[in-house]
Amino acid sequence: MQKGAKVSSEGLRLSFLFNPRSRTPRATVIIGAKSVKKATQRNRFKRQIRAVLQDYIKTIGNVGVDMVVMVFKIDANKAVARDSMVLLEKIKLPSNHRNF
Repeated sequence: MQKGAKVSSEGLRLSFLFNPRSRTPRATVIIGAKSVKKATQRNRFKRQIRAVLQDYIKTIGNVGVDMVVMVFKIDANKAVARDSMVLLEKIKLPSNHRNF
């Protein structure tokens, strides 16, 4: 995402780019094996973050936005879903986002 904006918190980074050519939001989650060693933990974190992203996508409606959530060093006991919600709240949609 070259021209998009980035929002970070402890252990997470959300990059997003508004895409006027698309009317549907797209999102992905990236967790490297160096960040979280066990695949079961990586998959659990991905499921938690995807659930938060799905709820967020329902609230914004048909907005063309591409989102990438990258997870860096994170503790296994950390509340990843809560942290990802905090990141999503930091996104400021433009006032004319319905016109895409």
